Amino acid sequence: MLSSYNFFANLPTDPPLLLIYSKLSAQELYLKCRLLDKQQSFLATLALLEKQEQEAVVYQQRLLMDLLQLQTHPIMTTIAFSAAAHHRLLNALWLLMKNPFWELASKLAVMRLLGQLKGQELKVADATLDEIKAKLNSEYSGEICQGFELLTLLLPGFIATDKLSALLPIVQLKLAVNDKTVQRAVLNCLAMLIPRLSPNEVKQLLSALQLKLADEHESVRDAALKCLAVLIPCLSPNEVNQLLLPVVQLGLAGNNWKVHKAALKCLAVLIPRLSPSEVSQLLQAVQLRLANNDWFVRKAALNCLAVLIPRLSPSEVSQLLQAAQLKLANNEWFVREAALDCLAVLIPRLSPDEVSQLLQTAKLKLVDNEWSVRATVLKYLTLLISQSPLSKVSALLSGVQLKLLDNDLTIQKVALKCLAVLIPHLSLREVRALLPTVQVNLVDNNWGVRQMALKCLAVLIPHLSPREVRALLPALQLNLADNNWGVRQMALKCLAVLIPHLSPREVRALLPDVQVKLADNDGEARQAALNCLAMLTPYVLSNEVRALLPDVQVKLADNDGGVRQAALNCLALLIPCLSPCEVRALLPALQLNLVDNDWRVQQAMLNCLPVLIPRMLPSEVRQLLSVLKERLTGTDTEAQEVAGSCLIILVSKLTSADQNKFIREEGASLVHTHPQLFYQLVNTLISQAGKKVKDWLLSLQQVSESDLFLQAFVSHYQLLLNEQLPSNSPQLNR
Repeated sequence: MLSSYNFFANLPTDPPLLLIYSKLSAQELYLKCRLLDKQQSFLATLALLEKQEQEAVVYQQRLLMDLLQLQTHPIMTTIAFSAAAHHRLLNALWLLMKNPFWELASKLAVMRLLGQLKGQELKVADATLDEIKAKLNSEYSGEICQGFELLTLLLPGFIATDKLSALLPIVQLKLAVNDKTVQRAVLNCLAMLIPRLSPNEVKQLLSALQLKLADEHESVRDAALKCLAVLIPCLSPNEVNQLLLPVVQLGLAGNNWKVHKAALKCLAVLIPRLSPSEVSQLLQAVQLRLANNDWFVRKAALNCLAVLIPRLSPSEVSQLLQAAQLKLANNEWFVREAALDCLAVLIPRLSPDEVSQLLQTAKLKLVDNEWSVRATVLKYLTLLISQSPLSKVSALLSGVQLKLLDNDLTIQKVALKCLAVLIPHLSLREVRALLPTVQVNLVDNNWGVRQMALKCLAVLIPHLSPREVRALLPALQLNLADNNWGVRQMALKCLAVLIPHLSPREVRALLPDVQVKLADNDGEARQAALNCLAMLTPYVLSNEVRALLPDVQVKLADNDGGVRQAALNCLALLIPCLSPCEVRALLPALQLNLVDNDWRVQQAMLNCLPVLIPRMLPSEVRQLLSVLKERLTGTDTEAQEVAGSCLIILVSKLTSADQNKFIREEGASLVHTHPQLFYQLVNTLISQAGKKVKDWLLSLQQVSESDLFLQAFVSHYQLLLNEQLPSNSPQLNR
């Protein structure tokens, strides 16, 4: 078996290089995985597979597909694969099985590779396949959808090729069922099935798919377009151009963003198969839609343009630039906004001179009479500034400073945002030159000017020296007592930015001022005070924390949802400093927040749970569990989601014995009523460091008997664990 995977040679253990690689981003590591240097490629593969962060998942999944499909990974067949490297790769894959950022269904692909590396063929049993077929042939749409969803998950590698042909007639038959939910499930399944079919079988599906592209239901058209993106590489250029291009163009011209998104995916696959004349025709159609009254049509056209631009000639780019610049003077605000968006897409293809000219044009649009145009020009400026000479960027500063004092509050806001964009590109001297003006405005007679000065200050503080930061403190403390609530609120926000730059003694001296603001008449000021208090907490002494507790606890019942949320966020930082007795005294109030009618408060309570649960008695945990289970039975979907997330956190903090007990007592009910929630819970428990997965899977086995997906997952996982080979460090608990 090992000889068919000659992609890693006998490699010396090289921890220093592996450590260096572990610090690189997932994107950089993915590129290094494809290097011809066998040592670098192998170590980059290990480093990427062992990363545990959300941003890495997409690159880990790509790498996994590369490793499963040898032909897409050129080094696979040229590098010898040693026993030591084999064991190290197995270890990295076992770590991936315990990665909490990977969904349970996605881990099936990891199992496939583990099975291949260990010489084990993981295929679903015929009995399971028969049960899936029975669901597909059911009279009930819910059961049919369940069957197709399961088939979609298992198709990549878990169903033998010789079984696929027998499934195709059932799939085609169900495509004609007059139920949009079933049709959508069939199309999603087809997207996974198509790459595994013969060319003749693929062509048989084309006419049925074309009908679905014109379906009256948006969700069906969306699924059909996704399916089409998979189908395109299997068709001839003639079939693509005559049959599919018009359909994709219709999808782009529609009024549903999901259909637009799916049509764009198709377009990205189509474009390399189009002739230059067809690309030009498409460009003309897209340009017409850039001035459409409906924002979603303009958005789809811009996304389409982004896909087209790399295929355009320099002359076409130049014509597009001129047309977009003319549109900046259009009477309709939405045309001006679309023109700016179009220019933003063009920027990477422009010369330095063209970029400089556009920078001057953008300055004029900063005072456009429509707020959305002003907002768009800021995004546009961000792109322009990064590609402009420093002298041109500095020239913008004086214009922006003038706009900070404009009578129109919206123009002030745009100027402030523009200043935030400019500052990283200015010299230290230019940044510091802004400070005196801002300081003078802190005591201006006009409250709007004072508020704007504080906003500017919040942007400037990270770029000032410690001495300059400390000099601002007295003025800020005066603004905390301002007679305008907006100024007080902004002073607190500014203070939160300032705190990391002060000494612990200076921070503690601010505590009384902030504490007073907890009783402010304005809800936003109270919220800002709590956020500021959260910043102060790491610097205060334990006796000061206890003195703060009553004030924060009162805010848990504030009539403003934002204040309740901020109080919970603050409390999450205070709880580790409290005694068990003090924590228990908080529980009644916290239970009310768990069922709060404001989703922000529920989410903040969710963030509190990880620090709260370890300080609770088992009886208190059980009481909290009963509250959560009750929330799951309600009809409010949002409340169910929050309760489900809380439940996962709560169960994950229990002892192994209590977790097993919960699975045995509640698992069958949960997998029946809330399968996705139960899968997330299973994934969380499997992913926990130090958990003995093999023992835990045994308690899950009984629950999995009523769920075909869990059944397949658990049985294959157990099979892999039973055949586990000895491996190198790091040693894992499995």
